[in-house]
Amino acid sequence: MMKIFKYSIALVIVLIISLNYLTGCSKNNDIVIDNPYYVENSTDILTHYPDEYLYITYGKSVDCHPVYLRLYNDKTYELFTIYEIASHYAAANDIGPNFIKSIKGSVQVDFDKILADAVLEESLSSSEDLIKYKISDNKGHVYVITSDKADSYLDSLLDEINVDLTSCAVPIYLK
Repeated sequence: MMKIFKYSIALVIVLIISLNYLTGCSKNNDIVIDNPYYVENSTDILTHYPDEYLYITYGKSVDCHPVYLRLYNDKTYELFTIYEIASHYAAANDIGPNFIKSIKGSVQVDFDKILADAVLEESLSSSEDLIKYKISDNKGHVYVITSDKADSYLDSLLDEINVDLTSCAVPIYLK
């Protein structure tokens, strides 16, 4: 009888440890500081956006929530870099992250030049594997720039503001 009791207690302890590990409850709220977009002086995201903007993401699947860029018609941009998530083990393709921090800046940008290199996603006849960037505007249109487009205006713009849209955003785990 005592032997069964000892095994039961050991099983309960193992189950508790496993559940803590799987749910992320045993983890602290550490941020991965070696991420290029972890910036201690990043600020809260904007709550009111200028009238026109482009929302730009990397077009291929990645195993994380990538950063994304929003360009505004008032010549400013916002790079969304830090988000809240409930668990260390939440899948990257689950409900979208709640971005809470961004890096803001200004840049001379011409929306028409960005869209000149793009095609409407619905008219794209080639494989999705060729999609390099997805661009949405505030009117509901979705455009794509394919990877066979060498040196697009968007590529040079991203170089100018030193942004890599293939980078993962930094998660902050809720307690």
